Amino acid sequence: MQHLGTKLLETERLILRKMTMQDAQSMYTNWANNDEVTRFVTWYPYDNVEDVRKRLIRLEEMYVENNFYSWGIELKESKELIGEISFVDFSEKHETATLGYIIGKEFWGQGYMAEAVNRLINFAFKDLNLYRIQAFYDVRNPNSGRVMEKAGMKYEGTLRDCRIVKGERVTLKQYAILVTDK
Repeated sequence: MQHLGTKLLETERLILRKMTMQDAQSMYTNWANNDEVTRFVTWYPYDNVEDVRKRLIRLEEMYVENNFYSWGIELKESKELIGEISFVDFSEKHETATLGYIIGKEFWGQGYMAEAVNRLINFAFKDLNLYRIQAFYDVRNPNSGRVMEKAGMKYEGTLRDCRIVKGERVTLKQYAILVTDK
């Protein structure tokens, strides 16, 4: 495995890039303050833009490390930041990364996230020399599973009541793709 850090990546409709302080309002408005959008993630919605700024300060500090991977998802056409996508966990020993993502409700169902996931999978396999990318989703959020399927990931199993998220036991489904699947 070779670490390169959060590099600028592009797709047909998207730019995947480092987030900056200038993104605070877009992040807050488009996804970070919405109860419905954040329902299935491990963190609570942000109460205000200032809290988003604090997170962006931490991100900017972490971008210095070449083993940190977190992108804002920007629409090429409008330059609007609509979501984020990250490798939330790595195992260098096993050449594996775990993918996490979130996108604003206004942008659901338009194929943006599957496009971003596909681009990250290609980056991970070709540039980082990873062997496996995996992702999990809360079974109450089947649309996330469809994103994984559209990106070529394969269902591997169900982890019953495996986590407590926001005080609730949740069941997760696991998907993965191997470099040999491409």
